[in-house]
Amino acid sequence: IVANDNNVYVIGMMGGDNFVVFKDDGTLMDTLFNDDAYANIFILSLDANAGDLSWAQKIENTAGTVGGMDIAVNSEGVYITGMCHNNADFPALTTITAPSNSFAFLSKLDDITGLEEWTKTFWGGSTGNDAGFAVATDNNHGVLITGHYQSNPFYLDTDTVLYNADQKDVFF
Repeated sequence: IVANDNNVYVIGMMGGDNFVVFKDDGTLMDTLFNDDAYANIFILSLDANAGDLSWAQKIENTAGTVGGMDIAVNSEGVYITGMCHNNADFPALTTITAPSNSFAFLSKLDDITGLEEWTKTFWGGSTGNDAGFAVATDNNHGVLITGHYQSNPFYLDTDTVLYNADQKDVFF
């Protein structure tokens, strides 16, 4: 959970048929997602004053696990990190298929609509499990991410490659 002056943002995991949000008095506010996906990441924006739902988005994987690990916000957008096994459908209908078992991701979402502006993926050349665990923003408009990788090699981008002995190592 993270907040700014106007909104509260929440990231988490869900599975099953329906994901619903209730008001304080127990009445139904909204059925956000109605599908039978194996696992989804949900991202919510709530009005900080009234608690009303501003928007809801999901990252879906119908064949494996996804995990929304952390969320950060600044004046430029909402940033999320986590992990997905094999493939994932992001809020702008971008489908990412990774060549390894799981991949770490960093996404920027529009703070008004929750739609994906961009997604950066990090994965390796083996079947190791890779995941983003924390994201933060700084005062210079930078975005920082940390996580672990087990893939060997592990690609942060085309020029930065990390190697390990097939153990879980940390990246940041």
